[in-house]
Amino acid sequence: MILRYLLYTDPSREQTIQIGEDIPNQDQPHTPYGGEIVVEGQTYIIANIPYVKMIPHPVYPDSHAGILQIFLARPEQWSDFPMSEAVKLIHENNLKKRQN
Repeated sequence: MILRYLLYTDPSREQTIQIGEDIPNQDQPHTPYGGEIVVEGQTYIIANIPYVKMIPHPVYPDSHAGILQIFLARPEQWSDFPMSEAVKLIHENNLKKRQN
């Protein structure tokens, strides 16, 4: 698995820029949504659930590699971000399960 940190450019969550280089063979950070994480010496906020996508493997041409994308926000912008739609959906599903 390859770990990639992506910083949202604004609270719309429509565009990102990559922070640092891809990190091969890295485990997923255990920081929850809204929690602080230090990347490249800077503090960021986890701003969405992680997402895994498959890409052609950078070394083995007939293979694929998984990229774990971790979405970040700057702490000074975090209060402007609405709750992530993915997080809302998970929260709503958990509430429904508790009611049943």
